[in-house]
Amino acid sequence: MSSTGTPARSSWSGKWAFILAAAASAVGLGNMWRFPYLAAKYGGGTFLLTYLVLVFTFGVSLLLLETALGRTTGQSAIGAFKQFGKKYAFIGILASTVPFIITPYYCIIGGWVTKYAAAYLINGPEALADGGNFFSGFITSNTESFLWMLLFMAIVFIVVSLGVKGGIEKANLIMMPALIVMAVAIAAYTLMQPGAAEGALYYLVPDFSKFSPELVIGALGQMFYSLSLAMGIMITYGSYLDRKSSLTQSVTRIGCFDVGVSFLAGLMIVPAAFVAMGSGEAVAANSGPSLMFVILPTVFADMGGAATVVGFLFFLLVLFAALTSAISLTETCTSIVQDGAGWSRKKALCAVIGVVDRVFTRIGASDDLAAGQSTFMVEMSEMANILRHATAQSLLILDEIGRGTSTYDGMAIARAVLEYCADPRRLGAKTMFATHYHELTALEQTLPGVRNYNITAKKQGGTLLFLRKIVAGAADDSYGIEVAKLAGVPDAIITKAKTYLRELESGAAEPAAPARTAQDAAQMTLGDAAGDEIAEQLRSIDLNTITPLEAMRLLFELQQKARG
Repeated sequence: MSSTGTPARSSWSGKWAFILAAAASAVGLGNMWRFPYLAAKYGGGTFLLTYLVLVFTFGVSLLLLETALGRTTGQSAIGAFKQFGKKYAFIGILASTVPFIITPYYCIIGGWVTKYAAAYLINGPEALADGGNFFSGFITSNTESFLWMLLFMAIVFIVVSLGVKGGIEKANLIMMPALIVMAVAIAAYTLMQPGAAEGALYYLVPDFSKFSPELVIGALGQMFYSLSLAMGIMITYGSYLDRKSSLTQSVTRIGCFDVGVSFLAGLMIVPAAFVAMGSGEAVAANSGPSLMFVILPTVFADMGGAATVVGFLFFLLVLFAALTSAISLTETCTSIVQDGAGWSRKKALCAVIGVVDRVFTRIGASDDLAAGQSTFMVEMSEMANILRHATAQSLLILDEIGRGTSTYDGMAIARAVLEYCADPRRLGAKTMFATHYHELTALEQTLPGVRNYNITAKKQGGTLLFLRKIVAGAADDSYGIEVAKLAGVPDAIITKAKTYLRELESGAAEPAAPARTAQDAAQMTLGDAAGDEIAEQLRSIDLNTITPLEAMRLLFELQQKARG
C-alpha cells in the first residue's frame, strides 16, 4: 500500500516480461482458427503480405500509442483517457467494455479446447473424428460444457490472482516458449505428410488475383483482434512498464511474435486441411469452430499411430494460446475495477469473477419464412433458448419482448419474462430489458432490484431531439409518432395519427375493432365442396419446380374458384 492508502501499482520485472506478456495476449484463438481461414480464402501469400504490411505500419503504430498512453498515465483505459479531461473518459469506457464482453466468450471456447485436449488422451482420436457428432453432443450438454468452462476459468483466475510478477509473468514464461516449440514441431510434421507440399504452396505463393478491398478489410480486422488493439489491454500492460524500456523496440518485437505465430498456425492448418479437403477453396469454406473441432480431428485421425500425440499437442497448443489471451483479458478487467474503485487486486478480481458467466442478447426483428417461422416465432424461440441456458450470473440484453403479437398478449409475455428474470428464486440474472410497454415501468415499485432508465429526449419546435444521455426514471412519452415523422412518414398520416392519439388518450375513442359481418360468418372453409377441390389442387403442386408465372396463374384460378 502507498502512503495515501491507494494500492501500489503492479509492474513488470523487466522489458522482456512485458514483451512476452503482450505477445501472449496477441497470440490467441484468432491466430489459430481465423488467420488460416482468411489466408486460404484470400490467395495465401497475398493475404500474408498484406497482413505483414498492415501489422508493421498501422499495427505497431497503434501498439506504440496504447502502451505509451498506459505508461505515461499509469492507469488502465478509463483513468488514462480521463487524465486528458472528463469529456474524453467515454473513449476509455468504450474500450473497457470490450474485455468484459469478450472474456465470457473466451472462457466458453477455452472450455471446448480443454475438453478436446483431454479427449485425445481419454477417448482417442477416432472418437473425435466422427463428422461433428462428438462436438455437437458436447456443446449441447449444458452440464459437461459448463464444467470444462469452469476448469478453464479456474486456471485463468488463479494465474491473475497471483499478480503480475508471480502469476502472469511465470505463466507466460512457461506457455509461450512451449507454444512456439509445439507450433514448429507440428508444422514440420504436417509438411512431411503426403500431399502437404501442394497445400503449403497454396498457402505461401501469392495469388494477386485475389487482392481486393475485402482482403484488406479482412486483414485489418484480423490485425486489430490479434494484436489486442482498442480493448484496453495494451493500455493496462503499458501502465505496468517502467520508463527506461524502449517502447519502439518492444512493440516491434510484439508484432514479430504475432506474425510469426500466425504464420506457423497457417503452416500447421492449411496444408493439413488441404490434403483432407482437396482444395484451398474447401478450406476457406470451413472457418472457426467447424475447422477447429470437426475438420482437424478428421485430419489428425488419418495420421495413423501419431494421431493421438499430434491431436493432443495441437489442442494443448491452442489451449495455451486461449489461456494467455484470457489471462490478459481478465487482468485488464481486474485493473479497470481496481483503478476505478481503489480496491486491492483480490477484491477487484472477486468483483470481476462475479460479473457474468455468459452474455445473451435478443435484439432486433427477423423472420425465417423458409422454415415456416414468423418474426414473432423467431423472437419467442430465441427468448426460450436464452431462458433455458441463462444462470444467475449471466447478463441478458432483451429488446422489445412481445411486440410481434396483440397488445395484451405481448404485454403479458413481457411482464412474465421480466418477473422471471428479476426473481432470484427463478433466474435472478442481470438483465437490460428495453420495452415500449410503458405500463411495465410500474414494476419498479413492486419488484426488488428493478430500476427504470431512459434516454433523454425533448421536443423543440415540432422536432424531436435525442440528448444521448441515460437518466434514471421512466420515459415521459413514447415519441412513436415523432420517430415516424423522422423516418419520413407522409405528413397527412402523421397529422391523422396525432388526432387518433389525442382521442385514445382522452378516452373519446376506442381502438378500431370492426364488427363481424354476415359475409364473414358465411366464409368458405376447406370442408366445403369448393374448398375440398382447392385443397386437392394445393396438395398436387410441386413447389420445387413451379415458376413465378405459373404460381401467379394458379393463384388467380384458386381465387376464382373461392369466389364461386
